[in-house]
Amino acid sequence: MEPTDDVMQGVLPVNHNGNGIGELSYDISLKPGLAHGTEVKNRAGIVFDTNDVIMTPNWTNIIDCIAPEGHVTDVKMLNDSTAAVSIAATDELSGPWRYNVYVQYGDGAWFLGAEDVPIDTTASVKVYEGINHGFYVVVTDSAGNVEQKEAAREYTFEVFGSQTETNTKIQLAQGWNWISHNQDAALSVEAVKPHALTIVSRKAELQKNSQQGWIGYLEELLPTEMYKVQATEASGIQLSGLLFNAAFRSIPLAKGWNWIGYPVVNVMSVSEALTKLKADEDDAIMSQDGIALFSDGNWTGTLTTMTPGVGYMYRSSSDKSFFLNASAQASARKIEATPKRDGMAWTADKRKYRNVMGLIGHLYKDESLESNDDWIVGAFCNDECRGIAQDVDGHLMMNVFGEDGEA
Repeated sequence: MEPTDDVMQGVLPVNHNGNGIGELSYDISLKPGLAHGTEVKNRAGIVFDTNDVIMTPNWTNIIDCIAPEGHVTDVKMLNDSTAAVSIAATDELSGPWRYNVYVQYGDGAWFLGAEDVPIDTTASVKVYEGINHGFYVVVTDSAGNVEQKEAAREYTFEVFGSQTETNTKIQLAQGWNWISHNQDAALSVEAVKPHALTIVSRKAELQKNSQQGWIGYLEELLPTEMYKVQATEASGIQLSGLLFNAAFRSIPLAKGWNWIGYPVVNVMSVSEALTKLKADEDDAIMSQDGIALFSDGNWTGTLTTMTPGVGYMYRSSSDKSFFLNASAQASARKIEATPKRDGMAWTADKRKYRNVMGLIGHLYKDESLESNDDWIVGAFCNDECRGIAQDVDGHLMMNVFGEDGEA
């Protein structure tokens, strides 16, 4: 750059402190009719002062004339009233970029259900109970080419309504029971009162008083929640009504312990029942009969099946919700172990107490890990046995029964 009067007067060039930084923009029109896949290369020559030309690397653009192709691969309930739509898409050059999802409710017109969704994410679409839904997708690639297709179903997804009558009986044993029901509508406490002395929910309690009658506030039992019922004698509660729609209505989970129902009609393994749940490592589920832990992608423990009419406690590591399939880690206050002997047996009454603590651990003698085959392990309050451990894959797993604050 040649000196100017401004420089000589102390006024510096614009890019003096930028060490030669600058930019140039320009527009160039491509020749018409370039074939798909044609490479268009550009580069620039830069001259500083009177120095030789410096050539930049080539910048290559490829002509993309062919639109992408896509289709819907799966639709699953995401939460109540919302479904997640998954797609697959291909594009030869620039690659799929975004997509629109179109939905048809029954035999009606097509609507734009989700617009401009990034290609690497699922789309969330509103769905309705008792309706047959159709889906198709239109994909746009990174060059702006839009897939051309007729409106036609690529995937059909039906959300069944609650049309099945329940025929389930909640079995009550004398003493404490963890129960739930599978009716679509809430169950009135009036259906439970004739069988009970106490009815406890996560946040409320009803208790029968010999002089004052029922004391407390609890009006109904929801199908997604578990309740503790102290029964006066062995009996049963016959349910009648529409079945809970487990395919459409989810069960919410908050971080920590949750009291959850099991509102379906089939007995299933824990893994089968919770197959749609994205469990976190060390999530746990417990009933009066056992406990299971989620580890390395599997549910293992003394709780092996889930049964209609039974209630469960679930310890979640995060806030989430799940659809059913259509830590219980603590230190016991007093743990005893004794070498196994023929004819020796402890017993624990699971019906005597309303609360259950889950215990998962290992047995040590001094500093050495003991074999679970050589010992019987029990939890005690004073001299009363409150739980017996079982060996599951080298872990001792035990339900400990009692009341709040007991040692």
